[in-house]
Amino acid sequence: RHLLAENGNVQRALERLKKTIEYRVNAKIDDIRICFDTSNDEYDQLASYREGLLPHLQSGKVFCRGHDRQNHTILTVLPRNEMTHSGWTEQWFTPSYCAYSLERAIACNELLDGSDGKVLVAFDYTGWQLRNAPPIPTTRQFLSILQSHYPEQIHAVYLVNTPRIFRIFWRLIKPFVKTPVTFVNGPTECQEAFEPIVDVRQAQPFMLPDAQLGTPIDIDCYLTQIPFNQAYI
Repeated sequence: RHLLAENGNVQRALERLKKTIEYRVNAKIDDIRICFDTSNDEYDQLASYREGLLPHLQSGKVFCRGHDRQNHTILTVLPRNEMTHSGWTEQWFTPSYCAYSLERAIACNELLDGSDGKVLVAFDYTGWQLRNAPPIPTTRQFLSILQSHYPEQIHAVYLVNTPRIFRIFWRLIKPFVKTPVTFVNGPTECQEAFEPIVDVRQAQPFMLPDAQLGTPIDIDCYLTQIPFNQAYI
């Protein structure tokens, strides 16, 4: 994937891969992946990771649920559940939260036949307000990690029902976004966008009116009972 991202330039791809390995070691990615696994022998030693992640994960703003017709796991983001700026801890949030959410979505692909390992990211901006937006430096760091260490992992990004005030935030972060983004607003556009790519059995209500994945997410179950490589259904 690094080679593809560097258009076949082996030297640049190797340099990028080395930096990704350093990132994964320094950010303790392997520990973050297993910190909620109660069967893990190191469960008690990983308590600090759970404490750092829980405030963000328990808000229910990001989770893996369903997959599209090409077997890309759907990483759902509900920005309305974001913390206010005072609730953010940038040092902890960016590397660990980014890692947990993306790593879990990528891991879910491993069980899907024919999956190319990429993730479909769907943001539902219903009810979002500017005060829910993360600090710009945090967003930039998140995008930097995504683009530097997870190349060729995002299949598509959909921003659904964005309010007008979102344009202010979008203008600030757009220069740092390299992945193609599709804006979808209103029931008609949602149906036109999602019906061809997501089966109703794998869709959520903000995607399709007859979606079947409409029950509330049980975050505790999602974190501690459902295996890391399985999406919530």
